[in-house]
Amino acid sequence: MKIAQLGRMLRLLGRKVWVVELAEDGAVGREFFINFLGRVRLLTERVLWQKALPDHLDLAGDVLLLVPRSWLLLKELSFPQLKPEQLAQVVPFELEEALPSKDVYTAWEPVPGLGNQVLAYAVLERTISPVLELLQKAGVRLLGIAPSSLAKVRALASAVDTSGRALLVSCGGEPEILEIVHGSLLYSSRGGEDLLGDLETFVTSRGKPERLIVAGNYPPSLIGKLRDAGFAPEEVPALPVAERALASYLKGELVDLAPLDLRRERFQREFAWGNYLILGFVAVVLCGFLSAQSRLYKDLKARHQEALAQIEKFKAQEEAPLPQDFSQRSDWLTTWALISQAAPEGVWLTELNMELAGQVQLKGYALSQDLVAELMSSLSSQRLGPVILNYSRRQEIGEREVTEFFILCGDK
Repeated sequence: MKIAQLGRMLRLLGRKVWVVELAEDGAVGREFFINFLGRVRLLTERVLWQKALPDHLDLAGDVLLLVPRSWLLLKELSFPQLKPEQLAQVVPFELEEALPSKDVYTAWEPVPGLGNQVLAYAVLERTISPVLELLQKAGVRLLGIAPSSLAKVRALASAVDTSGRALLVSCGGEPEILEIVHGSLLYSSRGGEDLLGDLETFVTSRGKPERLIVAGNYPPSLIGKLRDAGFAPEEVPALPVAERALASYLKGELVDLAPLDLRRERFQREFAWGNYLILGFVAVVLCGFLSAQSRLYKDLKARHQEALAQIEKFKAQEEAPLPQDFSQRSDWLTTWALISQAAPEGVWLTELNMELAGQVQLKGYALSQDLVAELMSSLSSQRLGPVILNYSRRQEIGEREVTEFFILCGDK
């Protein structure tokens, strides 16, 4: 979605929008049908538009004008295969040469499926200026000026499948014959009192379509006449032209015949609104991001403080004097290593105790009394203090006679 389109939707949010469809009624001079689309209802009145516009649009709002086929000049232009940006540069110059007058408001759109073909629209300034002056006096803002024919095609595309090529016969108000290809207008022609004759003339010049669709308020006899003439008409109820025109305008799918300076001013205004919307969205996202980052920062800060407290605790433990039992642990390991080195082969210990006072108690067995004496001598040589034999006695283990001993080392 483009920025200007976002701005257009934001600017119209909550505002009253009028869709004014002007359709000439050739029966009584300059008389028109005018449809007003309010917020919830569609009013149809058959009154003079010079009187109707000021009376009905006396409240501030926005107006989208749909101009009738009789007000328009249509021109089909063909070009070689060009890119969209190249086409946008070439078409205005071609229109200046193709149109009979310079005092016109123009718009154009490429025809889908026919990449080298463009349908251009033009309305004379002197034709539309009285309406624009009345809108200005009524205090309403002009959204745009669109061909009523194109709005009908958009409405039809919302109701039925319009793929391929078809003809739409629009009845009611100003009868019109519209040629459609791939859901877009290819050409249109006004219909008169002899609608069937006009249709046959149109088909002769443009070719017979795959489908013929009849919409609007048409007499029942028309369907029978069309069938007798060899057509197979498809019937469609009244088309929601005004509603679909507004929807297409909001999407940027409706050509605009408004004066160029007005279009530029409106584009700048809508572009600014679009930027405001984007900036607002970015601000909301940024606030959410910063809020999340703030929570994350607070969480990380709390963890950091907790880690600092743990570090200080470890430092305090490191600086505190070691307990006595921890300081003596290395002495115990040394003593146990010396005892292991002093024990000769044939001697095994069953119990080894070291008291905090430094005395070591050894209990075990030896294969002979001489090995007990050798153990005591080795312990003395390892500087384990005075070595005292508490007892030694003979004992049988299985079928073997061994000497059980209990030796004390060190001072108590």
